[in-house]
Amino acid sequence: MNIFTVPRAAGRWTAAGLGLLLPIAFAPLNWFWLAPLLLGGLFLLWVGQDAREAALRGFCFGLSAFALGTYWLFISLRLLGGAPLPVVLAMMAGLVLIMALYLAGCAWVSFRIEPTEGAARWLLVVPAAWTLLEWLRSWLFS
Repeated sequence: MNIFTVPRAAGRWTAAGLGLLLPIAFAPLNWFWLAPLLLGGLFLLWVGQDAREAALRGFCFGLSAFALGTYWLFISLRLLGGAPLPVVLAMMAGLVLIMALYLAGCAWVSFRIEPTEGAARWLLVVPAAWTLLEWLRSWLFS
C-alpha cells in the first residue's frame, strides 16, 4: 500500500476533477504552469493500481478534460455551422471518447509493458507511451 493509493471510485472522481481543471491551462486563461501539476496528479493516481484501474482513471481524466476543453467546437458546429443538434452532440461525444481513450491507452500500455512499480515504469515506459500516443493522436487528427 502506498500513501498515494486512493480507493477506486474516489480515484476516478479525482481524476475527472483534475481533468476538468486542465483546460484552464490553455487559452484564454493561459495558466500554463497548471498543466504539469495536473498531469503529475494523474500520475500519482496511477501509483499502486493495476493496468485496468490506471486506464479507467486516465479515461476519466481525459473525458472531463476534453469534454470541457472542446466546448468551442459546439459553438462552431451548431451556431456558426448550423448543424443539427443531434449531429453536433454525436460528433462531440465521439471526439471526446476517442481523445479520452488515448489517455486510457497510455496508462494501460505502460502498466502492461512494466507491471512492477519502479523507476523503469515512471522514467522510461510512461514517457515513451505518452510520446507515442501523442504522436499517434497528432498523426490521426492532422
